[in-house]
Amino acid sequence: MSTVSTRVLKDQLSSYRQRAEGTEQQRLAELESRGLVTLPCQTERNGFQGPAFPSRGKPASEMVSEDRR
Repeated sequence: MSTVSTRVLKDQLSSYRQRAEGTEQQRLAELESRGLVTLPCQTERNGFQGPAFPSRGKPASEMVSEDRR
């Protein structure tokens, strides 16, 4: 991990952001290759779509609504 002053970061924010995004993509690709994560895929109709998980019980939104009553 490198350190940078606030002034340099402000002046070169785009390049630091690109470096961070590249590092994130590399880490995610590594985790996917090891079978630890499944990355979402992009579809033409509705943008990104993650893996489908079987439903066991109520949706979280319904449980939260019940708790608020």
